[in-house]
Amino acid sequence: MAIASIETERVVLGKILCLDDFDSQSRYIGMCNEDYFFVPVHRDIWNLMNKLMIQGRMTCPNTVFTELEVNESVLADILANRFESNETLKFNIKTLQSYSARRFYALGGSEIMNLAHAGGVDCSDLILQIVDDIDKRALSLKSVKQRCSKTLLESIARNMKEGGSKELRVVEYGVPLLDKYYKHERGHTHTIGAKPSVGKTALALTIVRGVLGKGGTAFISVKESDAEEIMCKMICQEANVAYAKMRYDQSQLTAPEHIRIQNAIKYIYSMQERIYIYGGKDWEHSPEAIEAQMEAIEQRGVKIDLVVTDYVQNLKVPVRIQAKPRYQQVEWLTERMADIHKRFDVAGVLLSQLNRNIDGRPHVHNLKEASKIEEESSMITFLHKDLTKPVRDSQIDIEIYSEKNRNGELWGMRDGFCMNVPSTHFSTKNHRYEQSYQPESVQV
Repeated sequence: MAIASIETERVVLGKILCLDDFDSQSRYIGMCNEDYFFVPVHRDIWNLMNKLMIQGRMTCPNTVFTELEVNESVLADILANRFESNETLKFNIKTLQSYSARRFYALGGSEIMNLAHAGGVDCSDLILQIVDDIDKRALSLKSVKQRCSKTLLESIARNMKEGGSKELRVVEYGVPLLDKYYKHERGHTHTIGAKPSVGKTALALTIVRGVLGKGGTAFISVKESDAEEIMCKMICQEANVAYAKMRYDQSQLTAPEHIRIQNAIKYIYSMQERIYIYGGKDWEHSPEAIEAQMEAIEQRGVKIDLVVTDYVQNLKVPVRIQAKPRYQQVEWLTERMADIHKRFDVAGVLLSQLNRNIDGRPHVHNLKEASKIEEESSMITFLHKDLTKPVRDSQIDIEIYSEKNRNGELWGMRDGFCMNVPSTHFSTKNHRYEQSYQPESVQV
């Protein structure tokens, strides 16, 4: 007889179906797996919920009834099992995981017995493989803390022996200045703040192009621009051509600019399978939509390295917290995005608005609804443009400085970092790399 707990399966499905917001429902669906469910109709219901979650949709009992044509009595049995405690739901999901593992052990043991009774055939390698699979499954049920601690100690010892440390978990920006001072580990969040029109998005796209150039994969979520516009800006950066000229007045392009644009298009196209851009009116700029799309990408076997969100205050909040004060909404959004960065093990870059009444250089307290942003960010960078300085040699001096850097020291640069116009991409002046330049320390 199969090892199963049909009652526990009903409890889990009934509770998930009765949750009233996408965020909670998707979290608990993500904790489950198809093989946790022994009853075929229960597996079908979970598969439907998982499919709709990837599409960014919630699952309700009516959807189950209409799309799967589930028997009314079966659905009634599921819905009758509801618990108010989320901890109870987590406990029951863990119980399902345990039952699933026990079924796996029983099946593996049965296979070994059958192989042992097979005569005239050497099945030792196959038996060892089954035993190894059983051992791996048992290990997955152990405490996450114990498993991670052991893995961590082994990893530290191995890296120390090989002369490395955190480098395997660091996502390089491909921007020498930033890579020099920042070690952006996966799962961490980097917030970039600046006044309007100083270049937050331009710097973010410069980082995206750098990560792509290093062979990484980038995910970009933007509300104020559509995907075509973002792609066009990246091409203009690569070709060093004014965005407005390429987008709206191509008749004014020179022959060398045409050639650079064509080469940039070919270069960006060669990396198009590693760029995921979601923006504009056709995209719901929300943590739930971002998570659902990233889940779908991951299920296709793609590992995302960098996630850029432009910008955090523009994200859509769920209906249940729309009545709360704005600062609480932004706190929720920031924490939610930080959780997504940790869950998918990516380097996260959040662009942030500043309060409008800023006189001079911005600081952490100038971040709009700043408290949670500062708490969740491992790195905080500011850009500042002195409007009194003229444009020289098609370059605008941009002051860049850090006011939080968990993996290094605070640093700043007043005139070594510049925005190149007309394409508005960022670079470091050559003489700053030729000299042993020591950046100015930022007083916080």
